[in-house]
Amino acid sequence: MNHFSSNQSVDERGVSWKIVLDVPPRGRVLALGLGLGELLGLARTWDRVDGWDIDQKEKRDDSLPEHMDRRIRLLETMDRIDPPYHLIVVGRMVCDLWILHAALADGGFLACLGFRGCSITPGKLKKTGFQSMTTLAAVPPRQPRLFFPQEDRFQRRMGLSFHAPGRPWLGGLVSGLRFLVGAGWPVYPGWQGVLLARKSADPGVISAGFIRFLGEKLRGRPDYWVIYAGSGLARRKMTILVGNRQTGDAWIAKLADSPAGVEALHQESRALAFLSRSALSRQIPAIVIDRESWMGHEMSLQTMVGRSGLAQVTRWTGGHGDFLLRLAGLGRHVRPLGDTACWRRLVAAYEGGHPWPERVHTHFSHLLQEVRDGIEVPCCFVHGDFAPWNLRFDHGIMFVIDWEESEPDGLATTDLFHFFYSRLGRKQGFGPEQLFARFGQILAGKEWQWINMHEGMGTVIRSWLLQRFLCRNEPQALESLSLIVPGEKWPWKKG
Repeated sequence: MNHFSSNQSVDERGVSWKIVLDVPPRGRVLALGLGLGELLGLARTWDRVDGWDIDQKEKRDDSLPEHMDRRIRLLETMDRIDPPYHLIVVGRMVCDLWILHAALADGGFLACLGFRGCSITPGKLKKTGFQSMTTLAAVPPRQPRLFFPQEDRFQRRMGLSFHAPGRPWLGGLVSGLRFLVGAGWPVYPGWQGVLLARKSADPGVISAGFIRFLGEKLRGRPDYWVIYAGSGLARRKMTILVGNRQTGDAWIAKLADSPAGVEALHQESRALAFLSRSALSRQIPAIVIDRESWMGHEMSLQTMVGRSGLAQVTRWTGGHGDFLLRLAGLGRHVRPLGDTACWRRLVAAYEGGHPWPERVHTHFSHLLQEVRDGIEVPCCFVHGDFAPWNLRFDHGIMFVIDWEESEPDGLATTDLFHFFYSRLGRKQGFGPEQLFARFGQILAGKEWQWINMHEGMGTVIRSWLLQRFLCRNEPQALESLSLIVPGEKWPWKKG
């Protein structure tokens, strides 16, 4: 399978539902009225994708992935289509359904993306000869992150429960919708989702593909599933909740959709294998299946920890501190900044990026001098994304998921810092000053003194923030860096 390089200018999440279809890897796909990101997402799975009426703003040479010509063919006119196609995906355009019916191979799928402006209805499909249809919810409609079937109330409730939003107002809205759906409300999110159709009658339209594969591995077909594609960057992987409502069993599957996704799965597997032998083993998922493949995509399967839909706990608690202190105790050491993975990523991004603001050059120059001076920094095992959306409290126990960013030689206290950093832009009235104040309050505790007094602490936070800006283009990181002035007291030690 040929993987394309990641491209952060496009969004591939709109086609994450693709994994529940039985279309062979060498199947042929026709994409009509989609964005380049969705075209790329389809081409990651299938060998031949013909695209017509792609957004002209996105048809730029600098936005096209490497080796695109091997899999993607941009059509100039509809006359250039070359049937039969195993999958036809329709977005924002008006199509002649008789032409699509004729172009679709026997056993193939027609996918109508309502959230991309497709106006095809079940009634129109029936008149054209399509016999089996089903709908998938796409939530939220404009920028879908969740996809799930709408066959019954239970499935809809699970779909709305899988990801608990961090913003209080949005979390309240989802909770209200979940309650109404559970009470039998016939109108629910996703009515402009994905309409799937086939020529022949087939009740198992969306219980196939990766879902069937997992059923074979688990020796029992899951009877509900939810796909989550939450990353705003070029998508590295998809996360799928699968379970059986009768037995109460539930698992989390992860499917890599790019080379970066494969590395993320490997990184998480190494972390979970290591932590399974530690005192934290009860608070993390366990690997059930590792490094297997479906349709050329590497996958892993984990146990479900905590209940899905638990509200995010954005308030710092003793449980947070206890977990991080025990995690920091695993492999605690010091090493030169220049020998850390953080520094290597920072340098690669700095040298390979576009012209940076002057203050970026200033901070990089100071750090480079410290590297040349051989400054050492405290390191330990870190989670890498210790934020409320990866933490769950259930019956007084904190569970920590998503270890893809973990490192055995991470910069100490960056998990603690990241917990408060994740509030920037999400909590009103919480800015860089409040970030450093809260970080300093926790760090001043006696249990953190072993690291708070280390001379490399200032270097740790400055390196971490600069890396976040260079690698992820997070403006809040640069804004926070502006409070760190060389030669002055560190901002978390003021006041």
